[in-house]
Amino acid sequence: MVVRLALERLPEFTCKAVEGIAFVARPLPKAAKALVNSTTPDLIIVSAAQGFASEEDLDVKFTVFEGENSEQRAKDKLAADLRVWPETIQAIVHEAAHCATYLIDSVTEGTTQRQAWEAGAVAAAREIVESTRLKGGLLKEWNRVNESFEDADLGGEYDETRLQDSSIEPPGGFFTNYGGHSPEEDIAETASWLAFLPFHKEFKLADIETLDIGFYPDLRPAYPSNTACEQLSATDTVTIPGGLAAVFTKMNFLVDLGLVTEDDFRSCIGTGKIGLQRAGSETGFEVFGGADRRIINEYKTGFTMLRKEDSVWIAGKNSITREGKEYPAILELSLRIEDDGYPRGLYEIVACKAFLNPTVERLLPDADASMHLWVQGVPSNSFCAFTALVLVTRARRGLLEGAVVLQRLIKLSVPPVPEKPDPPVIYTFVVR
Repeated sequence: MVVRLALERLPEFTCKAVEGIAFVARPLPKAAKALVNSTTPDLIIVSAAQGFASEEDLDVKFTVFEGENSEQRAKDKLAADLRVWPETIQAIVHEAAHCATYLIDSVTEGTTQRQAWEAGAVAAAREIVESTRLKGGLLKEWNRVNESFEDADLGGEYDETRLQDSSIEPPGGFFTNYGGHSPEEDIAETASWLAFLPFHKEFKLADIETLDIGFYPDLRPAYPSNTACEQLSATDTVTIPGGLAAVFTKMNFLVDLGLVTEDDFRSCIGTGKIGLQRAGSETGFEVFGGADRRIINEYKTGFTMLRKEDSVWIAGKNSITREGKEYPAILELSLRIEDDGYPRGLYEIVACKAFLNPTVERLLPDADASMHLWVQGVPSNSFCAFTALVLVTRARRGLLEGAVVLQRLIKLSVPPVPEKPDPPVIYTFVVR
């Protein structure tokens, strides 16, 4: 039954990536509860050794204690013993995410991953790679996204000494402490926790007929909550707080890949309005300003997205009214891409090259991103972004979603005038 409960938590694609689950009556390397290796990437191996997920461990019995506090002691032991069920279920879900990662990377260019899956699973993986433009591989792109936050001091670097211990506070940019071990574990930890947390909220031990839980049919096994979900569910701002931006982006990436369901994603972020998660919104830019973060403008007419060599160019039109007269305006955003992929993760705008002479411009690195507003006939209202952060949270065929936090700009008047909006102006965008 523990296998059935685990499989019920898997998204459709992840389920296709798992073609076998084997319980072995011995401890696994590094005291792992379960594992997947690259030689059999479609097979999950679970330890059924004593103290892990043996039949005896799973067949939890109610223990009668005598003496002082006997009832509380019995209840505490039962709760502790019952943890084997959610721990085993989550271990299987975690390893299933590894299978899905192996499957996706097995169909990318230059892969060395052995092909071990049936034709239907391989076809599904190819569709995911095409729809998310992951020609260079999932692990490579995941690492690049993580580095984009690390470079901006909004995330951490991977460290293979990190332990699989949910009681340790996760470092910045990761869903759990162990997620900071490597891209592979980051994917598996994020995917498994998102799949498992809704299950744990609804899990009723009394529904498992083989369990003897005595007089406590409503007893739930002690299991940790997740800080990231608690913080995200409390967020009701237009943008994502900097410390959560990496985690939020990775969660969305897994939804785009089919490794996390929309329902499990939303179970984590809660019902609060997060401006970047605007499924169903019209294509275009929306501009939020002022202390109350109200919408002060939008650029949705003639909205366009083009691929230009190594970048993606997005533009929307509107008009600006000055002294009773309307002037056409175009807002443009350009983002660098790699391996002919999609923009994804965090980009920094650190300079406006519009006023640099060619000698100075050649000394600066190529920009990862740039943004301009052109107002025809009113140069004093046109600007070039000078300092800004661009966050791209969704990137797949038919959907590009993100936001720009504009911190400093240069008005394209004569002479040019620097300006620092306080608070920063926020531009959200959706491309469908």
